[in-house]
Amino acid sequence: TSRCWLQFALAAYSIGTCVFVYAGLSKSRGLRVDVNPGTMDPGQAKKPKYAFVAANEASGLVRFVAQEIGSDGNRSSISFGQSLALIRDDEEYRDQMIQLLRRGLGNGEAFFFEAPGVSAETFTSRPFEFVLLAAPQLDGVDADPGPFAAHFAPGALVATFPSLGGDAALVAPCPLEGSESVDYAHLAAFVRSAGREQAHALLRAA
Repeated sequence: TSRCWLQFALAAYSIGTCVFVYAGLSKSRGLRVDVNPGTMDPGQAKKPKYAFVAANEASGLVRFVAQEIGSDGNRSSISFGQSLALIRDDEEYRDQMIQLLRRGLGNGEAFFFEAPGVSAETFTSRPFEFVLLAAPQLDGVDADPGPFAAHFAPGALVATFPSLGGDAALVAPCPLEGSESVDYAHLAAFVRSAGREQAHALLRAA
């Protein structure tokens, strides 16, 4: 079945709703993941500054909240506004999110990402949280770059453009040489096949 390019096309700032990406699954209630855990020397690994904690779990669905870890080990919640700034400015925060997103729900399958809406009044106070929902209906789909082709500039990593209704900004990775359309079918497929530079560019643009 053919799908419009980027089934997940990130909708940011849609009528006060901010949409971001993250995934991770732990059997325990406290999920704490070091940045670049597979590339660091265990004896020299620096302490992580952030954690994503599984607040509750159900079959095919997990809810997470973001926390900042102080130098004393104490944790504090991260608001939607703070998370936006970290995604834009903090490479370590983005690295951790991308690594966890690639793991997904632990089964290599597709998923939906959903976050609650925030308003100007709650943007800086509401803790950043989201749910990951299994999406078996996206497994095996392909992508059609045609509808978004006019927005893909040569050499660009990411395209940002308004929705047809004009009430949201869409962020989509541009197809790169050597990639296949299936790599852009949905969010899970993209982050598992994308290079680090493009994955970071997508998060920063969102």
